[in-house]
Amino acid sequence: MKKIYLVLMVLLTIFISCDDDYSLSTDFSIPTELDSPDYIYVDLESSDQIRFSWSGGGAKDGSYVLYEVLFDKEGGDFSNPIYLKKSEYNTDPELRMTTEELGVIARKAGINPLSKGKVIWTVRTSKGGVTHSGGLHKEVLLERSWNR
Repeated sequence: MKKIYLVLMVLLTIFISCDDDYSLSTDFSIPTELDSPDYIYVDLESSDQIRFSWSGGGAKDGSYVLYEVLFDKEGGDFSNPIYLKKSEYNTDPELRMTTEELGVIARKAGINPLSKGKVIWTVRTSKGGVTHSGGLHKEVLLERSWNR
């Protein structure tokens, strides 16, 4: 019993004497470059995956930040995006989308079947509840196939 008491006192002393001050750092920067095809033929019968990626930005302390990709109509300001999706694993600086998802985006942007139209996309970055969207966006020309 005396040994248990002694061990508990040592552990309690160690726990109480810890003076390290840990705080959550929310310092991060936003992406500085966006990369995607300039033109995408949206064929819903295709199983192709289209890659959207970005570089630059990230957490100042080397930890993870979360990314969301926002799509909007040409001329939009992303205040009410037509589509948004989290990046791969929420933290990777890329997103792969199916042509079916791009078909949904084209339809929401008002692009009819057998027509072409432009959409814009950007990346929203967040860490520790702090969210930033940069003024950086990229334009993509979508051409819808005959199906849907």
